[in-house]
Order: sequence, then C-alpha cells, then structure tokens
Amino acid sequence: MKIKLIRKIKQRIRDISNVWSVAGIRNVYVMAILPHFGSKSTRDIRRERKQQAILHYLQTNYQNLILKYTQKEEIPPASNQAPIWVCWWQGENAMPPIVQSCFQSLCSHAGNHLVHLITQENISKYVTIPDYILRKVQEGKISFTHFSDILRMCLLYEHGGLWIDATVYVSQPIPEKVFQEPLFTVAANIDTDNISQAKWMGFILGSSPQGVLCSFARELFFQYWEKENKLLDYFLIDYVISIASKFPILG
Repeated sequence: MKIKLIRKIKQRIRDISNVWSVAGIRNVYVMAILPHFGSKSTRDIRRERKQQAILHYLQTNYQNLILKYTQKEEIPPASNQAPIWVCWWQGENAMPPIVQSCFQSLCSHAGNHLVHLITQENISKYVTIPDYILRKVQEGKISFTHFSDILRMCLLYEHGGLWIDATVYVSQPIPEKVFQEPLFTVAANIDTDNISQAKWMGFILGSSPQGVLCSFARELFFQYWEKENKLLDYFLIDYVISIASKFPILG
C-alpha cells in the first residue's frame, strides 16, 4: 500500500512538473491538480475542465497548423496492397511469449497484406523521423510509449496501411474493407475518462498514405517535440485526434 501511494505521489509531481514546463504555471491547477482532488460528485466536471484546458492550449499554440488542415479538401485513395505495421523495439527474438503469440496471430490472419515488424535495427528503412526526436528518446525525454504514437503516425503517413499494437491478438482474418477505408479505427461502448470517449482506439489505426489525420498528427508531434522536453499529457495522441476529428474533411 505504501509503495502504491509513493508511486502515485511521484506521478502527481511529474504531472505538475510536465504541465508547468509545457503550458506554464497558470495551467498547473486545472490540468494537473484539480482532476485528482475533490469529491466524487464533481469528478466529471473536474475531468472535463482539464480536457478543455488542454484542448484550448493546443488549439491556441498550434492554430496555424490547425488552420492549414481545416482547408484540406481531399484524401488520397486507399491502396490494395496496404501494409500492416507492428513494432517490437528489441526485435522478434526478444518478444515475451504472449507478444509472440499475438504477432503470430497477426501474421496468420493478414491475408495478402505484408506484415512489417519495426525494430530498433530496421526503423530507418521504413520511416523518416527527425534526429531531435530520436535524440530525446535516447535521453529519456520522450518515453517509448509516446514514441510509438509518433511512429505509427509517421508510418501511416508515408506508406498507409494498418497499425496494430504488438499486444493485440487477432482471432480471425482481417476484413479487406479495413484496408479500403481512407481512415479506420475501432470504437467501443464503454465508460472511459479518456478524451476519446472510446470513439477511437489508438492501438489499431488505418489510413491512406498522406491521409489528413496522420499528416496532421505527424506534423504537430514534430513541432511539439522540436521545442518541448516534457509530455503535456499521457494521452496527447487522443487530444490531437480529438482536434483533427473536427476538421470538415473528417467530421
């Protein structure tokens, strides 16, 4: 119990430090303190205030980029040879048994679509990511969890196809219609505190090459990490998708 409490305290301190570093002291209370302190009756209100504050911050600081993408008018067509992307940084031989099982299930149900396993050794073969991002990953300023968010958007932007997290077990053939959609994800009818409200899932995402969503997210992540050294919120990718979902072409 004490260990769990200590971890929670450390996480709260990190949250405050991250928000202070990125959004300034004026946003610390609403983004990092308010959501975690208060009665159960005000929990939803406090959470919504945090989410709106983060959205406002991003919309204000990246308004030129948002304006650029609200004026997009077309999405490139889907490819019949769309690839499937999955990542295990240490390589297939280093996968734990459960991940090996998931990876094998994916390969067995991929149909005619090539499955590309992205690793530390071959990443440069498939995608271009700025050196400053790779450097910040090595320095620990960007966690691998968030780096995978950047990676999936870059892969889908450059090549299109379908991204699936390495821990997803595929129990049946992937329907071909998934690869024909200009943008694909899954939704769930569940209660969640996430800004996504389960209307999309980052662990499975499909797109045409240079699709609007992945193009926007990729460019925002590049701009964000060019100037920042800390992550504003663990679910930054979902805030970015939330903003993009309002674009006329995606709405």
